[in-house]
Amino acid sequence: LCYHVIWDGYQYFLDYHRESFFTGHFYYPPLTYILVALHQFLLKCFMPSFGIWMEHIGKVMMGVINTETFADYLTFLSRKDTFQNIFMMKSLYLFFDALGIFFLYKTAEKESDRKILILWWVLNPILIYSSYAQGQFDIMPTFFIALSLYFLVNQKNAFAIVAMVMGGALKTIPLVLVIP
Repeated sequence: LCYHVIWDGYQYFLDYHRESFFTGHFYYPPLTYILVALHQFLLKCFMPSFGIWMEHIGKVMMGVINTETFADYLTFLSRKDTFQNIFMMKSLYLFFDALGIFFLYKTAEKESDRKILILWWVLNPILIYSSYAQGQFDIMPTFFIALSLYFLVNQKNAFAIVAMVMGGALKTIPLVLVIP
């Protein structure tokens, strides 16, 4: 999406990829696709090789480039900028991760609680695996949950609701916490 500056991913997939790998179901709310596309667009502006690399991945995903053999797959991974681009692609998660740590730190009152919260967050194997090994974006709605908690502790209920809704605009899990 970033290489061709496509902002309406829903319509793009419906128009051009209905018969390929795309099944017609969108799994995430629009804000998810918009944030990821904006992040990739910015990366493309500052790192032109990133856009080319993402287009190459898109061709592999759609079957235009054959990676059926292990040698083909290794050729794809052996590009000199592969690991740099993977890191930059996940830098959005790192950004939300750092913000989550910051607001949890500000939420705790005692210094000992702050240290425990930070250690719990940084060393959490589920968070590390889902965000950085698998590339899932669950850290983004989790940040908005932490932000909402920060606002609740500081008695800013309206901001807490807005933060929870923003999290819900990324994934529906934060909205489940609003119901009780």
